[in-house]
Amino acid sequence: LDLARYWSAIGSTGVNVSIQFRGVRSMPDRITPGDNCVRLFSDIKNEIISPSAKLTKWKTPLRPKADSEISPLPDDARDTLPSAKKRIYQLMLTYEFNQDETGS
Repeated sequence: LDLARYWSAIGSTGVNVSIQFRGVRSMPDRITPGDNCVRLFSDIKNEIISPSAKLTKWKTPLRPKADSEISPLPDDARDTLPSAKKRIYQLMLTYEFNQDETGS
């Protein structure tokens, strides 16, 4: 929506505007593959919809292996807290996965 006054208009200009946006909303707001039911509703008036879905990406959650290691970072001035001279530690986790196809 754009409102503008003509460049040569002198004095003040009054405008009264009424705007209604249309469309549908889903409940829940975010749809995930495990959802069994998605409700669509419109606040203003009935809308005609033609829902469709396409799976373009597949995300598999990964968990680290059971073994993990906590160790101090190398004894370097960069890896210590200057206020207390405390060392900073790192958590090393190992993940295993197979990627059958190329992709991101």
